[in-house]
Amino acid sequence: MLTALAGEFTLRRFWAARSQPTFRTLAVERLKQGPVDVIFVGSSHIYTGVDPSCFPYSVVNLSDSSLNYQMAEILCRKYWSQLCKAKLVVLELDSVPVYENTLERRNGDYRGFLEWNIHASELPLPWWEKFKAEVLEQFTSTRVKRMWPYLVKPPTRPKHPPGPGFNVPRGKINLQNNEASLLALGTTYTGPIVEKNLQCLRRLLMDLHQAGVKVKMLRPPFHIAYWQDPKGPERDRAAERARKIFLEMPGNSQADIIDLRYLLQSEDKCFRDLVHVSAYGSKKLSEHLVKVIDLEWLNSL
Repeated sequence: MLTALAGEFTLRRFWAARSQPTFRTLAVERLKQGPVDVIFVGSSHIYTGVDPSCFPYSVVNLSDSSLNYQMAEILCRKYWSQLCKAKLVVLELDSVPVYENTLERRNGDYRGFLEWNIHASELPLPWWEKFKAEVLEQFTSTRVKRMWPYLVKPPTRPKHPPGPGFNVPRGKINLQNNEASLLALGTTYTGPIVEKNLQCLRRLLMDLHQAGVKVKMLRPPFHIAYWQDPKGPERDRAAERARKIFLEMPGNSQADIIDLRYLLQSEDKCFRDLVHVSAYGSKKLSEHLVKVIDLEWLNSL
């Protein structure tokens, strides 16, 4: 009897620890509730910058860290029916989705995608890598490791809901980290992964067009030091290839590109590093997007 009670106690705390909301689970839950007016798709530039609570209409961030166009397509197709019901879909236009290798960044651990209900079997992985990933899904060692503190101390809900647009307030940018931030940026803008990402973008845009979905692209804001370094303009040239593909699609024009690259560049407190905005910057960015994506215009679609 005591063993059974102890087991139930352990499991309750373990599952409570796992049930804490993340930016992914919050987005999925909102998508389950019904049609969404605007869906943003992109990398961490999007989910740390776009605050759904600032908009007078419903907004969801279908975004993840280092999300390239290949994984963006997989994510969008997972929630395709919801995208087709949205009044507007906004895709990130930047070099990260062009050159990034999202799966390689995960270092063999793809369990974060489970929060999007995407299993290893759905990922474009070599068979051996896929097998290891499927095994890891069954034996979630990281979560087991996290379990032990909860045996003696119950989990508490965070003060600030985690995730996109709900980012915990941060201090202003530490300018001493600029050099480290720039070194951490990608440096390879050619190769098979780039061509694959652009191919996925073209296919995704075409399918959204055929489904009758209105699409815009968003160029997120970066710190002025980013543009002053040679890597900034170099990365921007990589993003130019994605822009050209977008403009090749029927009905698209330059007016459908929301270019906010230089929106907040003069304010240090708007950034937590060179390419991610702070909570203050997120509020300012979102307020500006409300003006750009006007409610009256949105309702006319």
